[in-house]
Amino acid sequence: MESKWRSTPWIVFIVGFLINVGMWFERYIIVPISLSINRMPFTWRLYEPGIEIPLGIGTLAFFILLYMAASRLIPLIPVWEVEEGQMAHELKKFGRETVVSVSELE
Repeated sequence: MESKWRSTPWIVFIVGFLINVGMWFERYIIVPISLSINRMPFTWRLYEPGIEIPLGIGTLAFFILLYMAASRLIPLIPVWEVEEGQMAHELKKFGRETVVSVSELE
């Protein structure tokens, strides 16, 4: 019975997703609630994120910017997977050795 649950991809996905949601709620309970409760009772208030949300969005945007800049400089598709790149490489035999050589494209 257990092997059927473990071998069904969508059930494994749902269980993994629920575990991640539960871990996120656990972290939310630990961090913001502990930050909102101080030793002096008159300073207790609900935690409101200030810089955390723009900092998270900015970090994600900066990563996307770096990825897009790198994709302009470095090709995302390797040259040997393109038809022209495959045609440019040949195997030539020199004596007993077979060597990869680059030929001229027409």
